[in-house]
Amino acid sequence: MVRKRKSGKGHTSEPQVESMRRGRNASGRIFSGTQAFVELLKSKNFPSADEVSLTMNGHQLTHQYLLQEGFNNPILVKQKDGLGMTVPSESLTADDVERFVGSDKMVDVIKVTRQIGIRMNLGKFIKYFKSPKKSRILNLISLEFSQTSLSSQVEAPYIARKLDWLNHVWPKDIRHDERKPRVGKYCLMSPKNSYTDFHIDFGGSSVWYHLHWGKKIFYLIKPTSANLSLYQRWSSSSTSDETFFGDQVDMCYKLTLKKGQTLLMPSGWIHAVLTPKDSIVFGGNFLHSLNIEKQLQVYEMERATKILDNYQYPLFQEVNWLATQSLLRELKQINDSTKEYPNHLMIGLKTLLLALKKWREENGKKGVQNQVPGSIDMDILLEELEKEIQRGDFYMKSLNSPKSFRGPKWDETSPSSEEYLKQGFGYQGCGIPGPSHGTFPLQKKKFKKGK
Repeated sequence: MVRKRKSGKGHTSEPQVESMRRGRNASGRIFSGTQAFVELLKSKNFPSADEVSLTMNGHQLTHQYLLQEGFNNPILVKQKDGLGMTVPSESLTADDVERFVGSDKMVDVIKVTRQIGIRMNLGKFIKYFKSPKKSRILNLISLEFSQTSLSSQVEAPYIARKLDWLNHVWPKDIRHDERKPRVGKYCLMSPKNSYTDFHIDFGGSSVWYHLHWGKKIFYLIKPTSANLSLYQRWSSSSTSDETFFGDQVDMCYKLTLKKGQTLLMPSGWIHAVLTPKDSIVFGGNFLHSLNIEKQLQVYEMERATKILDNYQYPLFQEVNWLATQSLLRELKQINDSTKEYPNHLMIGLKTLLLALKKWREENGKKGVQNQVPGSIDMDILLEELEKEIQRGDFYMKSLNSPKSFRGPKWDETSPSSEEYLKQGFGYQGCGIPGPSHGTFPLQKKKFKKGK
């Protein structure tokens, strides 16, 4: 959940620093995160996020619902009843967080007026957070606490736990548990007027976000191809700190999150966050099967821009290899039963197959970290996955055939490999740039682990 400052801007001179404190550069343009910027942002009008988000109660937000309707839009749940979520009592304070987590724990904090990260121990930040007068705005958005005593008091919404690949595919033994990515339980503490600039959550992960107390305003932008292209240029620009990205797209929506409400954000949504009141948030990130293609798209964008490993979803490739094993078993069961398979699953698996083949080719090359689990034979897994994809696709095509028959007559000599996948699928067909596209030559992109 740490913001990575874009490189290549050089040293900031003292006059520039003083100018940034005032909120404007030499030409009079306003820097993101400064007091002048926040006041201007509060005065702007935005269309309501009601146009692009769903409002549901916790009992309605079921796994079956998302399987049928998809998880493509933000979902606002106004009360936690029915979510199957556990959070501390409303009386929990910043002092309590320090007591449960430990004063000496080092945390990454965002210096809001500069939108850069600094490190300090939690005790020092809590002292700052409680002080009535603040000479600067510091935003803590990356405190992962799953291995502290606070963890027992927080449980993600049931739907997030149900979807989260880590809960289903990561090995349970102690050796693997030590390496397990820790991205599921974050505490965010933001003082009034904190601002986090536009970003996409790392690895295209989805997010659950519960406002324990305070107030948050989200500025939401759909992850369309056009918007992602514009975001690419904006985030790579040396003047992005002076340009509000919401003005660069056709529509930027405003969603206000109030005390006790929960927001679920799907993969790839571009968003910024303003904090009008001191706030404490509990949340987490998760990868899942409903947004495979978007997750891969964001990951490849991160790699293209050489985002440091510390700012990427930990062991992203390894998690995807493990998930593929599980998804292959699911696809085999569907094929054996001759049932229709969910469209999101087949599209996701076709995209995943191409990504895994690319990673296999890279595996072992100099400077490339091996993220293939030792228990997996890459060649066998990919061969079986490709076969089952073709088998399932053959059956689905047969359902639309003029001749009606009960099941597919599977032919082992049917088209295979790249030739098959090029027939309308893969990176290009699923909206993910392939090697020949050059669609995302991002150089300095902003990715976060949270808000």
